[in-house]
Amino acid sequence: MGGSWNLINWNMVTRPRINGGLGVRETRFGNISLLGKLIWHLLNSLGKLWVQMLNKKYVKNQVLVQIQNYSNSSSYCWKSIIRALQHLREGFMIRLGTGDVLIWYDKWLEFGRLASILPVVNISDTDMLKDL
Repeated sequence: MGGSWNLINWNMVTRPRINGGLGVRETRFGNISLLGKLIWHLLNSLGKLWVQMLNKKYVKNQVLVQIQNYSNSSSYCWKSIIRALQHLREGFMIRLGTGDVLIWYDKWLEFGRLASILPVVNISDTDMLKDL
């Protein structure tokens, strides 16, 4: 027997019961949500020992929300955190606070990064909002 037979379509399995499905939630979204909670702690619970350990081992002198890649030697947990961060980053928005925001590349406006919508104007790549 080479293949398997699916008795029901996966879309039917994950459809809410009220809509005639089985109401099984997709675990991928739950996993991203739980990893998002870990990311929140990495950003806000700097006094916790496990946060300090991950920051020292993986984050080093980088900004967590700007990390794009991981090395092959990274732990499975860290790789999962970075993959979830890539999904969650779309919903992030920077608070202006002290103005230490890169004008072109940080998402500080509701509609996204200025570099992706405006043509080049006379503002340096390294200018901060507080410099304007």
